[in-house]
Amino acid sequence: MDDYERFMMDFEISPMPENFKSAQGKRVLCNGCGHMALRAVRGSFVQINLAVKMPVKSILLLEECPAFPYRYPVETVTVLRAALGAIGLSGTLHAIGQVEDDDGIRKGDMVLDDGSVELRAYQSTQLTAFIPISADQKPGEYKGSIRFYAHSMLYDGRLAKEITFTIRVEDIVLPSPGQGSFYLNLWQHIFNIARKCEVRAYTQAHIEALRPYQGRWGNLATRPLPCC
Repeated sequence: MDDYERFMMDFEISPMPENFKSAQGKRVLCNGCGHMALRAVRGSFVQINLAVKMPVKSILLLEECPAFPYRYPVETVTVLRAALGAIGLSGTLHAIGQVEDDDGIRKGDMVLDDGSVELRAYQSTQLTAFIPISADQKPGEYKGSIRFYAHSMLYDGRLAKEITFTIRVEDIVLPSPGQGSFYLNLWQHIFNIARKCEVRAYTQAHIEALRPYQGRWGNLATRPLPCC
């Protein structure tokens, strides 16, 4: 095993839970899992979240294209290319961009259409794979993988990591949004009603203002609520 193969073993690329969201400074532990078993119904989609962390500054290519927008010395940067493939299915790979939250921490929030992104050393980046399941997709099990090829300087591109997955498509069709009815229930917070009626919260006047909503919210107490 040469030095470059050892270097590729330091790549941390791992599938993450469905609710995973990257955050600046958040340490992501690679769980070592290289396979995912997923289920979906027809007329929906499958989403696969990945966390990628490189030991050096890198360029991640999500399309088969050269990294022309970047001007780094070839000896100081690694090029990592991701490829999504599934038998009988197709999908797209996207990087997740971060925006600053109210607490001042940048968190994953935007699905980017960029074909390439810059990866900082030892900083986790979130990737998402979207695989649509059409309404006429044949039920059954489909196999696929997300492969990462890496090269640096004049080395040939090599397979660095591979995440495999299976998708069980159930014999159920999800109705399209246009086939269903839409019901909007605007729930009014009790403090908003107190402000709207210009009454003090948790008083008898407040209780009386809430009575028109009683049939929709359920039974309300007939006695005044204690003030805080």
